[in-house]
Amino acid sequence: MDITQPIGKTCEWEITKKTGSVRNQDPKKGYANHPEFVVIQLNFRMGYRFFRFAHGFFLFSYSVVFRKVKVRNLISVTTQMNTKIVVLLFLISNLSVMNLQAETTAERISRSSEVILNDRIDNVFPLFGPVREMDWEYGWNPEFVYSDDQLVEKGMIFKSPARFEGEQFYLWIVTQYRPAEYLIEYTVSAPDRVWFIHVQCEPIGMKTKANVTYTFTALNEHGAALNKIALHKMYSRNLKDWEEALNYYLKTGTALGSPK
Repeated sequence: MDITQPIGKTCEWEITKKTGSVRNQDPKKGYANHPEFVVIQLNFRMGYRFFRFAHGFFLFSYSVVFRKVKVRNLISVTTQMNTKIVVLLFLISNLSVMNLQAETTAERISRSSEVILNDRIDNVFPLFGPVREMDWEYGWNPEFVYSDDQLVEKGMIFKSPARFEGEQFYLWIVTQYRPAEYLIEYTVSAPDRVWFIHVQCEPIGMKTKANVTYTFTALNEHGAALNKIALHKMYSRNLKDWEEALNYYLKTGTALGSPK
């Protein structure tokens, strides 16, 4: 239907742009509501309102989505910044640890030797305890700090005088003691170094073979220097001094070098 054409003899209708209302162009009748154009008028108003609603909904949805995107972007940026900060702190801490390790890298040296002792293992092995050692090593006189056993046990603690200038005393701990396996181990500590003395005995007929291992660990450069000196002195005769002192005691019942 052409809404610009007149309806009947006296009316010509048009739709206003602003309000969407239908106006009768006949000046005598003024505004009229022709039955066919009422439907057009209502449909136009409903369409216009739907357009306004759709437009408003679009703006609202866009703003919500935009805000969510902004929030997500903000969270993403914040997360990325936090991650970068954590990584940076991690790298800094690692560099610090690496520098510290470079300055205080522990150095470990070790040496072993065997001695042959002229008696049965049940008579020989107890001589490697801290108390029985006083029987065969002249001048050995440890100061006991803690012990529930009069001779030797795991966890026994004692002290001995230091042998190097700058060291006051050595702290000894019996860290392993397994008499059924003829094994004993000491952990000895000083301010600049720590070392382990591992003794493992085994029978060889009527005699006993003892494997003695010293393992020195330095805590700094000064400790490393002392460990090298100590290990060299200890094994200068490949522990033959131990063998001689122990066999002398097993034969005579007295310590080698002691006053008669």
